[in-house]
Amino acid sequence: MKYRVMMDGKPNEDFDTEPEARSVFGKRKAEVSKTKIVNGIRPSCNIHRCYQGKPCEVIERYTK
Repeated sequence: MKYRVMMDGKPNEDFDTEPEARSVFGKRKAEVSKTKIVNGIRPSCNIHRCYQGKPCEVIERYTK
């Protein structure tokens, strides 16, 4: 199992442990909170739990 952090406009980042992923997710949330809403598009980021050969499961999502 891997943990994936995703943010609009940034490459996906994969981690072996949830604490590592949560640390980066916290930084991405801070970036999203400072990003401007343009043309009604709300910036967002999320953290997933990914299983090999199965769909990823969203753990938490943050949208401005």
